[in-house]
Amino acid sequence: MSALQRALEALQRGNPLSGERIVTDAVKIAAQAYGAQSGRACQAHFEASQFFHAAGKPTEMLMSLQAAARVVPQNEEEQAARFGYLFQLGAALDRQGQLSAAEQVLRALVSELSETYGELGQAVATGNTALAGVLYEQGEIEEALALVDGAVQTLASLGDAGVAPALALRAFVVKAYSPVEPSFPEEMELPPELVETLAEAALERVPQSAPPLALLALSDIEALVCESLGDTHRLRGALLAQTVRTAAEAGDDDAQMRALGVLDKLAKGAGDLLGQADIQIALGEAHAAQGRKAEAIAAFERAAEFAAKGPRVLALGLARHAQYRAAIGDDAESRELMERSVEATRDSKEQELIGSCLTTQGVLLQHAGDDEAAGKLEAALDLLTLGHPDADIATEHLEALEEGRPCGCFGDTALLQAVATALEARLPAGLLRSVAQDQDGFRVDLAREPSAEEHQLVERALNEVLQEVTAAAEDASGS
Repeated sequence: MSALQRALEALQRGNPLSGERIVTDAVKIAAQAYGAQSGRACQAHFEASQFFHAAGKPTEMLMSLQAAARVVPQNEEEQAARFGYLFQLGAALDRQGQLSAAEQVLRALVSELSETYGELGQAVATGNTALAGVLYEQGEIEEALALVDGAVQTLASLGDAGVAPALALRAFVVKAYSPVEPSFPEEMELPPELVETLAEAALERVPQSAPPLALLALSDIEALVCESLGDTHRLRGALLAQTVRTAAEAGDDDAQMRALGVLDKLAKGAGDLLGQADIQIALGEAHAAQGRKAEAIAAFERAAEFAAKGPRVLALGLARHAQYRAAIGDDAESRELMERSVEATRDSKEQELIGSCLTTQGVLLQHAGDDEAAGKLEAALDLLTLGHPDADIATEHLEALEEGRPCGCFGDTALLQAVATALEARLPAGLLRSVAQDQDGFRVDLAREPSAEEHQLVERALNEVLQEVTAAAEDASGS
């Protein structure tokens, strides 16, 4: 197993410090054995960058990529690896908003690629696509268009799949250059699989684009998807959903309502009651945001009609919305939506449905540290049959509450308990409420607002505890 694999496994187990030690030790060993700028050492730096990316540490990721790109190649394989490191470094700088630095790296890369492989090679076209994207973000539209046009022609002539993301970028650049110009060359035809790739790449490009111009590109891309993949393809729905969000950012109420209307028709055609309920709620919220009270009420009433046809659909739709709101930290909205969901389930008179929604409500309240969680979970268990999946979830969370331990939703229960116990011993009594673990690592929830000194104490104590727990876990695995 490689150092990177072992480090990522440590990260998944909730031991980021252990993972970091693994990759940094691998770098030191390779540098000592082969030289600091050797192919082996720089490969170790690159693997370290992948770990830091997964661990959500962008500064360390960039430093590792910069170190990897300093390789002094001794053969063609190491030369190719160096080009790859430079490309990844340019892309990472772009993602971090360091556009001038990204441009400098990518220009140097394209120049070296041209000397090595020729100006009309696939590698140069791919590099020019990345460079065009950075120039586009900086407002250098004419040069960006020239570069991406050349890249599209080269990649298309080579039959390279990279033409799809290049065309996606071109769609946005063209609209920035001239909003009335078509996004795609009229003579170019793409197979369905490349249209899918193009649409997915376009969805990733939207955040880097001005909303009004992005709307124009999204419209052309949606039309291409309809023509090539069919008007009910999943990517059309994704593009329309993105159009709704982008139109709201652009203040284009008409575009937002048109997209929602098409989504509603698609949901009706598919017989998707849940989709229709979600869309009607979105329509109501869109009308309300624009101050159209009558239209908002009408949309919410249409959503309510689904309760008569099938309250399960409305209840589950509201619960799904509530879970999303909780995930993004909007606890107040999440609670309100769950109350509405439970109300809808009571109208259904289905005990199982009511119990399931009460379980969801109890779990969300528990994660938010609300004392009402236990009552909701107990009520759910009164309605659910023994062995029901949601009954098991409710029981597990209720037991965690009664025992004063983490529920385990965000990581290993034993590890969380060990961290919580060790922290309690180091912090003032009553300060720590709970410890959770998510994709970003450990999260400490405090019972009150800490003072500046207490805030520093919490950070210091958490670092100490994680080091101790990690060392103990490594000792246990080695014995």
